[in-house]
Amino acid sequence: MSEKTVASTQYDDLQGTIAVDGHDGSLLQDLAAKSDLKKGYFPIGLTYYSEFPGDGSPGQIYLLAIDEDRIQEYGSVMHYASQAGPVRVLRFRVHMKAAEVLRHIKRANIILADKVLAGKDLNIVDLPDAS
Repeated sequence: MSEKTVASTQYDDLQGTIAVDGHDGSLLQDLAAKSDLKKGYFPIGLTYYSEFPGDGSPGQIYLLAIDEDRIQEYGSVMHYASQAGPVRVLRFRVHMKAAEVLRHIKRANIILADKVLAGKDLNIVDLPDAS
């Protein structure tokens, strides 16, 4: 099954993007150390899904990784992704709760909007301070 790097839920009421910085770029390596990542795979991302997170559901975190042989064959992850068509990615379970993963994040930005605005450019402007 091939899927794009676009998150979805049952109804997708809100859609958007997320950007995250790890401490000194080590986020994926930190997660790899606490995952089922097998030798010969290179971490390239992560996925998180939870139903009813407000009710305490811990959800599940997976590390996304590609075969290091593919990186060697193409010379870099970037070349592999640009030339290989759909990139074959494997999921490896991360043995950390979401709250623990958050401690490995230096900065995060999440932008969500109603699904009718999906893909539209939004000009987000702060109102002038009324004081």
